[in-house]
Amino acid sequence: MPKAKTRKTITKRFKLTGTGKLMRKPSRTSHRNRIDDASTRSRKSGMVEVSKAFTKKIKSMIIN
Repeated sequence: MPKAKTRKTITKRFKLTGTGKLMRKPSRTSHRNRIDDASTRSRKSGMVEVSKAFTKKIKSMIIN
């Protein structure tokens, strides 16, 4: 049986916390942020939790 490989792009985009939650960067944060006000830019700077619908699928891609 072949060795299960980790999907490297998934490991770069998602982080697994110590409690098992999956975190991701919010959308629309890469460029043209000068249009947004300071509070919106500050809100986008952090990480957000992945929805429960995708958690099982993404965890299987990270661990395998």
